[in-house]
Amino acid sequence: MSRRTREQWQLAINEQQTSGLSISQYCREHQIKPQTFYARRSALKKQNSPAVTTHSSDFVKVANASLAPALDAIYIKTHQATIQLPTDTSPQWLGQFMREWSA
Repeated sequence: MSRRTREQWQLAINEQQTSGLSISQYCREHQIKPQTFYARRSALKKQNSPAVTTHSSDFVKVANASLAPALDAIYIKTHQATIQLPTDTSPQWLGQFMREWSA
């Protein structure tokens, strides 16, 4: 493969960042050694190139995310009993209760 110019590396890095692919996946698909990609990205970052940006505050799109169902109560179940507590039960109180119950 021919050597890439600085501009071509900038485009590749920007393309990877917007592609949704990990660096490993992107490199595999574009036949780039990951070590080379990281080295070029680091070098361009050091040069403060405005065309190469990384945003630590960017959101990551998550597919198939599901939220846990909201709990209406906390249930503690043993062989002999089931205890139902409100969800706003203090963790400190619950911890003390568990210590006392198991004693």
